[in-house]
Amino acid sequence: TRWAIAGRSGSLQLFLEGAETEKSRLRKNLLPPDPKAYQDRLDEILMLEHLVCAPRQDLGDIIFQTDTWRPWRVDFSEAFRPVEEMLPECAVKRCSRRILSALSKWDDALVRERLKPYLNRAEMDSLLKRRLLIVKEIKRLVAEQGEAAVLYRP
Repeated sequence: TRWAIAGRSGSLQLFLEGAETEKSRLRKNLLPPDPKAYQDRLDEILMLEHLVCAPRQDLGDIIFQTDTWRPWRVDFSEAFRPVEEMLPECAVKRCSRRILSALSKWDDALVRERLKPYLNRAEMDSLLKRRLLIVKEIKRLVAEQGEAAVLYRP
């Protein structure tokens, strides 16, 4: 699907002011004020990357707002590839209870309806398959390591 803004086709970009890349943060050896909350958010981003099949090209794809220390994932130009497997280079280790619940309860028919204008059949089928694989992997980790080691926050 092609989109146009004011009659011109292209991409829509949003810039966050007062932000740095994760690459820059590590190079400068900057530590977040709440390392656990920061890591929780990075783990949530990883779940999204698996779901939409968007492998992180480098640590420049993660930016954080310097005032809030909230990390964000940028550049989803490779998202929704028709691949029916999780990203092999990014192991899942943890997941928030909220994300596991949402992934476990989601309605495939509703997702298909809402994303139909944006994804072709192969992309959609792959997305739905990856969702099942993510839930299965998280449940496997919980069975193996226990809830406390894998699941966090509500």
